[in-house]
Amino acid sequence: MSNDPQDMNAGRRHFLIGLGVVAAGTAAGIYVMPKYLAAREAAGAASGAASGAATTPPFDFKAHAFLNIASDDTITVTIGKSEMGQGVHTGLPMVLAEELDVNPQRLTVQFAPVDKAFNHPFMPMQFTGGSMSSMTLYEPMRKVGATARAMLVAAAAAEWKVDAATLETDDGVVTDGRRRASYGSLAEAASKMPQPTAPVLKDRKDFKYIGKPQKRLDSTIKVTGQARFGIDVDLPDMRVATVAHPPVFGGTVKSLDDSAARAVQGVVDVKRIPTGVAVLAQHTWAALKGREALKIEWDLGPGATQSTAGMREQYRKIARGAKGKFAKDVGDVDAALKTAAKTFDIEYEMPYLAHACMEPLNATVKVADGKCEVWAGTQGQSQDAALIAAALGLTPPDVKITTTFLGGGFGRRASTNSDFMVEAAHVANGVGKPVKMVWTREDDMRA
Repeated sequence: MSNDPQDMNAGRRHFLIGLGVVAAGTAAGIYVMPKYLAAREAAGAASGAASGAATTPPFDFKAHAFLNIASDDTITVTIGKSEMGQGVHTGLPMVLAEELDVNPQRLTVQFAPVDKAFNHPFMPMQFTGGSMSSMTLYEPMRKVGATARAMLVAAAAAEWKVDAATLETDDGVVTDGRRRASYGSLAEAASKMPQPTAPVLKDRKDFKYIGKPQKRLDSTIKVTGQARFGIDVDLPDMRVATVAHPPVFGGTVKSLDDSAARAVQGVVDVKRIPTGVAVLAQHTWAALKGREALKIEWDLGPGATQSTAGMREQYRKIARGAKGKFAKDVGDVDAALKTAAKTFDIEYEMPYLAHACMEPLNATVKVADGKCEVWAGTQGQSQDAALIAAALGLTPPDVKITTTFLGGGFGRRASTNSDFMVEAAHVANGVGKPVKMVWTREDDMRA
């Protein structure tokens, strides 16, 4: 079975729940969306029907992850959130499994492609941040599981010609006490059952998995080295690149002598990009040694006068100025201070700190035939696709992002300008081969 939910094996039967028509022609899809999206999607659904595409009616809730139950009893959950150590790779599938009535340890979990199906419920983009994954997806994931379970039970009831209310489920099996049918054996029939508009959720007292100790689903693959992080990506004929950045923001290359860098064994190219000078090599060591050999004269620009002391004074003026807005103004502070027995004048200052992710920033990019493929640990897939497309003169659908595990994120891999992702795209543009762009620890701290 392919890991891509859009590329199901046509030789197997599947039962899927997700937002959007999935794997048309190879699997039965169940379309679910919130009411506020129904009007916006109506025109698209109508045009799809006219062209012969499969369509199904909208329902009252939105599934933020695809659930795929195959005929061999493989149960796959596709999550649209990035796993950076916070545990969503286990937590979100566990919530779904609770209502589906399946032991979470049986699940296969995979990361989603860039798709509006996985957009954040508060804004039209796919991203992970703000400690909002579990908070926003707890109920939707439960409803996906409950809906699938109800349809599987309905399929068994129809086959056995009994009342669905007399049937029970237990870890991927529907039973009437005498007969048993696995979810996989019911998948094809279940996909044809009416979807309940208001699936019944469990009472908290009946929870088997939520709130109970669970082994993380990604523990084994991480401790055995099987989990793939961005830094682990290794593709055929891949190049590795590092970038020499100006010492201050806004700096540009004034002059470049790359002859010594090109002479380093393993270096294959040196190229200027908007953010500096990239050295491409056959491996990381050559790329780093090549970068060290570059002779660059920088035009520092206005950033040369920026300093901590200057920023501190700038912030003091802003804080003491009259341009600020009061959220609430109660009492007379000045009068109270004049009559106070003791006063304190304290200034709090917090430094500008690096997020210091354990895994250095990196991204692997291949640009060819008007398309761009990216393999990276990122928190902002939709934004990345849009900004990379703009940088390369493509459209967002032309940019495919494969999300890997993240060796730490904390918001650093969701910068508002997708800095390292866009830089990697610039480095790879025109190469025609995959290029892994890697920042060193020093690069990240300095930036």
